[in-house]
Amino acid sequence: MEDIKFPEGIESPALHTHLALLQGVINRMAQSSALCKGFGITLASVVSAVAASGSNPDAAIAALVPVLIFAFLDVVSVSLERGFREKYNNDVRRFYEGTLKTGDLFRISPPDNYRTLPVLKQAAKSWSIWGVYPPVLAVLVLVRLMLG
Repeated sequence: MEDIKFPEGIESPALHTHLALLQGVINRMAQSSALCKGFGITLASVVSAVAASGSNPDAAIAALVPVLIFAFLDVVSVSLERGFREKYNNDVRRFYEGTLKTGDLFRISPPDNYRTLPVLKQAAKSWSIWGVYPPVLAVLVLVRLMLG
């Protein structure tokens, strides 16, 4: 088996630390996405229970706005997570190609395009978004319709 030849100026511990930092950011974005889902589902559940108790049937409709806000925040989190995963993969690829420079390490910043409409649309198409928010919104609308 052939030894990996490290590009000049790049030490393996520095690369591992750099990648660990990127992985930490990716994990935080995934955690943020999970929290948005949890808050949205919890809010919808509580509001549905309040509306079903008969005290305020219109609460189900009022809860649509905060759930949509959580959905948007989740889309941004997914967009950022994808951008940082792409940076992680590109840095590993560039390392093995020998094109990663020392100055490229420890530059941890959001991707330039994570707030652009095409990137947000692509993130919104994720199963992690479509599998959660449309059913939650549908439940809120159904609760309101069932209560008259």
